[in-house]
Amino acid sequence: MLWWVGAALAAEVDVLLGLGAALHSSPTDLAAGVGGGPGVRVHGPWGLAAELRASALVYSGPLLAVDLNALRYFEVGRLHPALGLGVSTLWGPRVRIAEDPEAIGPLWAPAASLRAVLRPLTFREGPWEVCALGLSVGAAPPPPKTVSVGIELLTVSGRLGWVAPTEGW
Repeated sequence: MLWWVGAALAAEVDVLLGLGAALHSSPTDLAAGVGGGPGVRVHGPWGLAAELRASALVYSGPLLAVDLNALRYFEVGRLHPALGLGVSTLWGPRVRIAEDPEAIGPLWAPAASLRAVLRPLTFREGPWEVCALGLSVGAAPPPPKTVSVGIELLTVSGRLGWVAPTEGW
């Protein structure tokens, strides 16, 4: 059990700031926004990472997006593309698009979805990482025909406690 504590203390942790957009659309309502916010990423062995993000978004109304992602990074020189799965929640008002009043849910209910995450243009140099484009697409549990999309336009992260490698050690 103590090895978990040691692994957590030895983990590489990134603090990040991202800009992007999110959309959640169902047959009854729509929530969409553009904005950004902070996050934290913990790197594990074999290129695995866990990430938690929170973003303030505006468009259909003030929204809060909270994403939890499990990622696998691949190293190709300075290019570090990532694939993964994530759970996304979108909190805030929605625009109603249903004509049937019986089909309409509450306006402030959170929209939750399971997404596939793709970040093909992620570059790393020393403690810094820049993701120039990221896409996450998924669906939510019932009601059916619910689509969830996230677009990362730019994310910059820095590694905490990073020490430059020294020559000859």
